[in-house]
Amino acid sequence: MLFQSPVTAASAPVTPSSSVVTPNVESQNRGLYITPPKYDIEVDKNITYEYVIKVTNDTTDQLYNMISTVETFTANESGSGPVITRFEPGDSRSQIVKLDSPNFTLQPGKSRQVVVNFSVPQDAPSGGYYFAIIFTNQNTAQASVKINQRIASLLFVNAGKDTKRGAKVEQFAADNKIVDPIFDGFDAILKLKSEDNYFLKPSGIVQLDTEKMSTPLFDEDTILLDKARTFRYYKNGLFQIPYISKNSIENTGIDGVKAVKLEGDAPLFGTHTLTTQLQYVDENGETIVHKYTTNITFFPWKTLLIIAAFILVFLLIGLGFKRISRRRVAS
Repeated sequence: MLFQSPVTAASAPVTPSSSVVTPNVESQNRGLYITPPKYDIEVDKNITYEYVIKVTNDTTDQLYNMISTVETFTANESGSGPVITRFEPGDSRSQIVKLDSPNFTLQPGKSRQVVVNFSVPQDAPSGGYYFAIIFTNQNTAQASVKINQRIASLLFVNAGKDTKRGAKVEQFAADNKIVDPIFDGFDAILKLKSEDNYFLKPSGIVQLDTEKMSTPLFDEDTILLDKARTFRYYKNGLFQIPYISKNSIENTGIDGVKAVKLEGDAPLFGTHTLTTQLQYVDENGETIVHKYTTNITFFPWKTLLIIAAFILVFLLIGLGFKRISRRRVAS
C-alpha cells in the first residue's frame, strides 16, 4: 500500500547516504515493500507485545534513506481503505507504539527488520485501536529535488477484556428487482457496521435460495468502528449483448469497492430470496448468526420480446411473399 505525501516525521531528517550503491542484479523491480502489510491482535492491557516488520528494497540501483514514524488511520467512506492521519498533539495513543529503528538506510536488494513494541495502558479505554507504521523514503535526486515516498503497515489492536462486540447490516439490496437471466445481471450491495467498541472480522455467505447460488461473504476483511463497510456482489446474464444487456459492475467496482461474482446459475423464472448470513463471536464467546433477505424476480421478458419480434418479422416477411405471389398469379 503506497502513499505519496510530504515527509511528516517528527524526528530529524535522514541525511542522504553518500555510500556507494551496490547494484542488485537479481531485482524483480518490486520497489520498496513491507511484510506484513497489516497485523491484527487482541491484547491485555499493561502488557508489552511486539512483532517484526520486514522492509525490503527490491530495486536495481535505488538507495532508500528511511524515516519511520507512527500515525493512526480511519476508514474511507466505503470502509474499504485506510485514511492515514497524524495524531493530534497530546493524543495518548501516540505513546502506545514504539519502534526500535526510527531511521535507517537500505541498499538495493537489502532488507531491514523493524521491531514494533506496543502496550495499551491499564487506564486506557477498552476497544479498538488503529496504528499506521509509516516508512518514508527521503532521497535527494539531481539538483535539490527531493523524492518522498511513503509505505505503511497497518496495526489493528483490540485491547481489554471489557469490550463489547456487535455487528449489523445497514443495507442489503439488489439494484434490479426484475431480472432477465438470459441477458441481464444484477448487483447486490451489502453494508456492514461494527457496533460498540470492538472491530470485527465477521464471516458468512451470500446465497440465493438453498443451493442455487452462493459465495463467501468476504475474505478476512475488517469492519472498523463507527464506519459501515460496503461489499458488492454481482451475477451476469448468460449473454452480454450491447444495447440489450444490463451490464454488471463486475470486478471494476464502484467507489473503490471490488465486486465479487456470485457462483452458480440463476433461475429462469420465479421470485427468489437472496440471503446474507452474518456470523461473529460476541463478548461472551457465543456465536451470533443474523440473516437478512431481499427478493429478486427472474423473468426472461427481454428474451420473450426478442422472440416475439423475430416471429413478427418472419410473419411480415411471409405475408409479403404471399402478396407478391398473388400478384404474379393475377398478372
